[in-house]
Amino acid sequence: MSTMRLFLLILAAAFLPAAPAAAAWSLGEAAKPYKGTTIHVRIPTHPSTRATAPLIKEFEQATGITLDYNNQMVSRDLIAKQDIELATGAVAYDVMFISDAAARIAKAGWAEPLDKYIANPKLTAPDFNRDDFVPTFLKMLSPRDQLVGLPYTGESTILYYRTDLLQKAGITQPPDTLEELEAALQKLHTPEVAAWAVRARRGQGVNIFTWSQWLWSYGGRYFDEKMRPVVNSPEAVRATEKYAELLRKFGPKGFEDITHHDIVYSQFSQGRLAMFIDASVWVGVFNDPTKSKIVGKWSTAVVPKGPAGRFPAVAAQGMMIPTASKNKEAAWLFVQWFTGKETQWKRAVKVEGEKSGDVTRHSILEDPEYRKLYGGQNWIKSTFEDAKIARIDYRPMHLPEWVQIGDLLGIAVQDVTAGKRATKEALDEANQKITDLMKKAGYF
Repeated sequence: MSTMRLFLLILAAAFLPAAPAAAAWSLGEAAKPYKGTTIHVRIPTHPSTRATAPLIKEFEQATGITLDYNNQMVSRDLIAKQDIELATGAVAYDVMFISDAAARIAKAGWAEPLDKYIANPKLTAPDFNRDDFVPTFLKMLSPRDQLVGLPYTGESTILYYRTDLLQKAGITQPPDTLEELEAALQKLHTPEVAAWAVRARRGQGVNIFTWSQWLWSYGGRYFDEKMRPVVNSPEAVRATEKYAELLRKFGPKGFEDITHHDIVYSQFSQGRLAMFIDASVWVGVFNDPTKSKIVGKWSTAVVPKGPAGRFPAVAAQGMMIPTASKNKEAAWLFVQWFTGKETQWKRAVKVEGEKSGDVTRHSILEDPEYRKLYGGQNWIKSTFEDAKIARIDYRPMHLPEWVQIGDLLGIAVQDVTAGKRATKEALDEANQKITDLMKKAGYF
């Protein structure tokens, strides 16, 4: 080819219309095939779900998808109802709740594996970034490395305390051991302000959620190496006695049936309580001047360690797409949006009223506005240090029998706490009932 001809070809190419650039991904564009669809959502009522509720209209306006979002109930009732629906195939929802029970849900084939949706460039934003999720929370929803849910809230148990009351009592730092905790409670307790509270109402998601810390901390466990229950071991008896003793000595009036909602909304936030251990999700309540009388007067620490070590709880609440859903792709767009960085940031930082700082993405934890709101009470450090060391089997929720097991234990622990039964007697009976249950299920 001559030089002149090559030059003319190059010159002609320069004047050809440029190829159109690939359109940037957007939620609205991805949702076009599903416009007019209604997505039915079932998740628990929770600080994170309440704080996200004002943002729901944003998703609907961006996608043309309608959300049926008001099917919420407390997690205890929801889990029991949802298990029946999934087991019988009577599923009327496109997005459902998934948490510590992810292993049994995945094993039963009730949840869609999410990797195929993440890998679809038409459905998933290029900046989705799976690695941005806190590994502990994502792992809880990835049994055997199969991702079946995305976490929208993650929590550990932490110690909450009133800084002004500790200072007044001459306590220079929060207790690091259960022995130091008891010594501090002796100094803090008054007729006007109770020193201590933990959950006392029976239930696998109520008193057993916090009692399990004492069980592990005193060297107890749920099962031996052959999966035989050992919740009546000497260590378990000692743990239960101490759990009940601290409540009886230092708890508020009506401690025998107290729940986490009572502790948070009626006691600590109203200045009636000095110290408690519970889930890390309550930061938004205590910083909200419309709900709290202790703004600027509280802080947090990691949970105290016992004779056998430090054993905080960890929990991840997530969304799954049931295999029975008829709107899986549209459901994925909602799950992706709800757990996304922007939505989580808005619910933690931007929404009016009660916010929810229990996010699941590293990028938000490093955000300056987020840290300004949530870093002041040592909350970020306490929450994620405890989440890092927590046992994923803190409560054996992966077992299909867990709800029955936990509720049987809940009855025994509340009876001991309320002084209705001797500790060994109550735990012996619970252990025998759990043994019968496990035997019938074929574990031994």
